[in-house]
This record gives sequence, C-alpha cells and structure tokens, in this order.
Amino acid sequence: MDALNRRFLCDVLADYSIKRCKGAVVLTTHSMEEVEALGTRVGILSAGRFKCLGSIQHLKNKFGKGIVFRARLAPPDLDSVETVVRRLAQQVGELNSSSQLQRACQVCGDASRFDKLSHHDATGWVVQAAFERDGMVDARSFAQWWVGEDDGDKFERFVLGNFPKAELAEKRPGQFAYRLLELNVSLGKCFSIFEQSKRECRVQEYSVSGTSLESIFIMLAQQQVAK
Repeated sequence: MDALNRRFLCDVLADYSIKRCKGAVVLTTHSMEEVEALGTRVGILSAGRFKCLGSIQHLKNKFGKGIVFRARLAPPDLDSVETVVRRLAQQVGELNSSSQLQRACQVCGDASRFDKLSHHDATGWVVQAAFERDGMVDARSFAQWWVGEDDGDKFERFVLGNFPKAELAEKRPGQFAYRLLELNVSLGKCFSIFEQSKRECRVQEYSVSGTSLESIFIMLAQQQVAK
C-alpha cells in the first residue's frame, strides 16, 4: 500500500474505533508508527506467543530502559589533523603496508589502535576498507580518523565519568548513542551535563529521548532469537 492510501486507511480506522467508539479494530503490523498512531492497547508477539499486552505508556514503563542520549561530534580539528599529517610524513612515510600502519599508530602515540583497523570495528573499518581497496591509506584520511578517535575517546571518558552505568548502544564515526539506565541526578542536571559536553568534548549536537516502542519490539524479538 502506498503512503497516501495507508494514511487514508489509518484515518478511517482512527475515526471508526477511537473517535466514534463504534467498535474495536484488531490491527496486525510491523510498523511502530502505525501502532503509535492507532493503538490504544498493544500486544507484541514473538514466535507466535504474546510477550506483552497493555497501553503504549504501560509497555514503555515496563520494558523501557532509561533514556537514550545521542551525540554528534564536530568534524576533526584541522590544525590537529595537519599536525598528525606532518608527523607521519617525517617519521613513517607512505602507509602502504600493515607494518607501516602499525608504525603510524606507534608514532601517533597509541600502538593499540592498530587493532581497531578491522571491518568489525565501528570506526576502524573506514581505514581498513581504504587499505584493502587501494593498497594504501592516504595520510590525511588516516590523520582525520586518528583525531576523530582522540575526540571519541575523550567523549566516552566524559560520559562514563558522569554516568558510570551508561551503556553504549550505538557508535559510528563521530556519532554515539548511550542508554542511561540509572540516573542519580535530576533530568535538569542531566541536561546541564549534556550542555557541558558541547564545551568540553566538541559535541556539535545532541538529543535526549525515552525508550521507543520500536526498540522494545526489537528487544523482545531478540530475546526469542537468543533462546
């Protein structure tokens, strides 16, 4: 069903079951947007069994896990990138082998980061993919990745320093999502800390949200897969 007709059908169902209260409508869907728009009582099925049943707010209160803090860091500082580029030119040369990449990590001050150059790493895959594609890594690209890692490490230390029980939910180059499960401070204080991150950790923008119905649906489905 195209978007226009789907919206029309949603309006019809809402008018019939919610506004006019003429009856009940049972709707099965994988779209949490439709559930949010139409559902007054929601059940989630996994492997043919009911996992939960109740209002949307009830499900969020029961299965929700704290709040989610998302942050996007500013692009790597150009002066810092140039400093790394010069250091590589003086002490390493071309990055055209694994040993040269390992040497570059040592020269830049953290040899252990070489282990991040893998397709399984949230950020290191960018450098690894370039190396496999071109047989070498451009020094500036490596420097941008390196400075971005420095910024990311600083930001992660900041978050864990203020929220020791925070869980990393998602990580991509320059982007982080943390699930804050237990808050020992008020929400107002949290926002004060988030604003502080913009000054101290080069955070460009951030958002704070509660647990979504989509994430609850995925969590319950994953529990069945794990079994």
